[in-house]
Amino acid sequence: MDDLWTNVRKAAVSKNPKEMVGILYQSGFLEGLENQMRNKWRQIPPEVLDSIVIGSAVDILYEKISNGGVISNPGGYLYKVADYKAVAFIQEQKQMTTTLIKEMKLSDNFVDPFDDSPIELDREYCLKRALIEARRLLKKLGQENVQNVMAYVFDCIEAQRYDVKPAEIAKALGLSSGTVRTSLTRGFDRLKRIALEDDLANQILNEAKSITDINDEEEVV
Repeated sequence: MDDLWTNVRKAAVSKNPKEMVGILYQSGFLEGLENQMRNKWRQIPPEVLDSIVIGSAVDILYEKISNGGVISNPGGYLYKVADYKAVAFIQEQKQMTTTLIKEMKLSDNFVDPFDDSPIELDREYCLKRALIEARRLLKKLGQENVQNVMAYVFDCIEAQRYDVKPAEIAKALGLSSGTVRTSLTRGFDRLKRIALEDDLANQILNEAKSITDINDEEEVV
């Protein structure tokens, strides 16, 4: 194992990231680390573990060593960074879901279904219904760019890809990052206004409450 980390350090110091990654793969260390992360973070999709968790940890280790940093235990360092990245992803995932609901938060008397309350609503149902209504309103959101950007965001949320960034959307749709950011702002602003006129938020919450009431009655029976 000492030889492994000696070779990893040499590759990093010589500014050869491909060689360093190759050494880690050939040694089986990365496969073992990935299995550890999958067992610990089963809710994170495998592709996210590969790129955001494992990949980022390797990149950070490379940057640290290649810039002269001294790491006494590279294996432990990789594990800690990967674990930190996994925690950060889960937090971003929760924040993205909350943000979607807050972006559709339309009035002072709107009750956020993600807030703690005596009534336990079906949160998954609320999110799915919000996405259905949001897609239904796409053609009313304005320009084609706005529609395409918002549709991409909705698809990512449905696929539980909450880490999507404007740069990714821009690349996928062939737009500039500035156009994507502007389209996101305009899209959510228009979505809020239209949803307010149709009172969609309260409709969804009432539906969710009805489902909760029915489920409660079935449990009693």
